[in-house]
Amino acid sequence: MSFQHGSVCIAVATHKAYRMPQGSIYLPLHVSAALHPDVLTDMTGDNTGDNISDLNASYSELTGLYWLWKNVHADYKGLVHYRRLPGSKRPSAKHDKNPYKQIIQEEELLQLLSNNDVVVARRRNYYIENVYDHYDHTFDGTQFDELRAAMALKEPKYVDAWDSLMHSTKVHVFNMFVMPSDLFDAYCS
Repeated sequence: MSFQHGSVCIAVATHKAYRMPQGSIYLPLHVSAALHPDVLTDMTGDNTGDNISDLNASYSELTGLYWLWKNVHADYKGLVHYRRLPGSKRPSAKHDKNPYKQIIQEEELLQLLSNNDVVVARRRNYYIENVYDHYDHTFDGTQFDELRAAMALKEPKYVDAWDSLMHSTKVHVFNMFVMPSDLFDAYCS
């Protein structure tokens, strides 16, 4: 199974019914469809084609990322969340009270991508703690410790960058981005 989706395809990962953004670049995607096939029956599910949908309990929206990587052909691919959508910089969008009219559309996104390799979510700045401490206070920091140990064994060239990020107070989070397909494929592989 393969989807041709025009020049831009941004999967909007969702696990429940929610208002979806309008525009040809957005593809509502039911993540965890293999685990909950009766929830969003009218939406494309991450359990079609080449997929890891049954692993959603462990990988969350990344099952949608995998699905997009393996099943969609587009010049640019991206991932966002049903409650977190990329905003427009258009002056008219900033003043509109309707948040769905503040969402970026294809022409503006392509303009951004013509000058940038990747478009990501706005940077988060932590003032009291660093990235590692924030994760450790929210989840279980030993997961990051185990990841670092595995990285040191399998890809030691990335350890310094990892350590730098973990000690930083600035980070782009949420697994939200849009990039050219060749970069997207390299990132996913």
